[in-house]
Amino acid sequence: ALPKEEILERYLNTVFFGNNAYGIAAAAETYFGKTALELTFTESAFLAGLVRSPSGFDPINEPERSRARWLQVVARLEDEGKGAGENEGEGEEMHGGQASGGDSSSLGCAPSKGVLECP
Repeated sequence: ALPKEEILERYLNTVFFGNNAYGIAAAAETYFGKTALELTFTESAFLAGLVRSPSGFDPINEPERSRARWLQVVARLEDEGKGAGENEGEGEEMHGGQASGGDSSSLGCAPSKGVLECP
């Protein structure tokens, strides 16, 4: 039997995140133009929400659903005491409404050259 950490690692390295991104490294590059290690709390919560339905929560084609799912993930993380951590305040700012700009973006993030840019 494999330890839980190894099972999770294998899963995250192969799961589909939408937009032809298989695995967390590809998803980080596809959506944010960075490595998985460079992801912020907000970006990580966004990707965690995509796993359930990558096309259903696509930030380009389904921005409202994507934002609602992201807020659900952030709320659940906060309820479980797994908030922003070293990015303290970042999750609060986004959860507190700054992410709800007047554009079609789902997280306060906007597509730019195929990459989501977040404030």
